[in-house]
Amino acid sequence: VDNASTGTYSGNWHRVDGSDRIPSWISLTGNITKAQALAALRPTVNLQTGLTYTLALTDAESVVERDNAAANMTTIPLNASVAFAVGTQVQVRAIGAGTCSVEIPTGGTLNGVDGGECTILSQWSSVLLTQRAADAWVIEGAHGVVA
Repeated sequence: VDNASTGTYSGNWHRVDGSDRIPSWISLTGNITKAQALAALRPTVNLQTGLTYTLALTDAESVVERDNAAANMTTIPLNASVAFAVGTQVQVRAIGAGTCSVEIPTGGTLNGVDGGECTILSQWSSVLLTQRAADAWVIEGAHGVVA
């Protein structure tokens, strides 16, 4: 509920899908300002400059930026090593000049590409990864063929 006189919001959280589950990365207590609500919804950015990076639980609902002049790889870990919640989304953005690839190891499925691996099309492009089930992800966005 918007209270224009105080600039605060209160009430129940409702997702578009009808559930009342608050995403784990949002912590809401009491009345909050519009700025606080918007800040809580803004994804964090995890800048990675190495040649390889394996997604971590802290990357859930965030943006992983890959900044390297050389070819680099982002790996989606299998559920046995990093148990993301089904429905988790991670955006991977290539900001460096090097070719940025995304892969899932044998035993996992990366739907949207053949062979479980692809490249992000160009610098300043990105892909969205969504986990559909344990070890099953969908990739969409600016990706090319198998690397």
